[in-house]
Amino acid sequence: MLEALIRKKESGGLDKFQGDVICVKLKELSDWGATEIRVHKVVEWQDEELENSMREELAIRGASPVRITPYKILEKCEILDDKGQSIYNGDVTKTRSSKYFNIDSGKQEEKSAERIQKEFELNKRKLKEDILKDKPAVKQENKSISDDEKQILDKYVEALKSIGVTSDVVDGGIKILNKG
Repeated sequence: MLEALIRKKESGGLDKFQGDVICVKLKELSDWGATEIRVHKVVEWQDEELENSMREELAIRGASPVRITPYKILEKCEILDDKGQSIYNGDVTKTRSSKYFNIDSGKQEEKSAERIQKEFELNKRKLKEDILKDKPAVKQENKSISDDEKQILDKYVEALKSIGVTSDVVDGGIKILNKG
């Protein structure tokens, strides 16, 4: 048997929805922290394939296996600003959890293709908004930026990091270093 840590509330951030499976552990080895238990919900979880792979890993490594967002689906896409300019080209979370725990019914369920597509569109919109929010105008002839502009770009780098994209501020803009 497995135990899963479930998101109890919707989040204002990227790709986090109520019922998402945040983390899965073998039930007999699960040890959840006080904050995890207070903020999220711990439930029994059934996934024979996942459990078998975790038990194999336990037998080989001897350490308690943990799966973080085991049902996350990413899709590569390009996001354009209102002028048609590319502002992002890389992986975007289609869904953080294709399987989820329905808080209302108290049951484990699988998300429909329609629901996953809605989450994907919302995730793309939120990412676009985060990238464009307070984006400083960078002059092409001068690549140096002010401290305020650097702080704003650093916020975008952090937002990208939260969805698994490694980036850095380079020449007054954001350079993608690793796409997940």
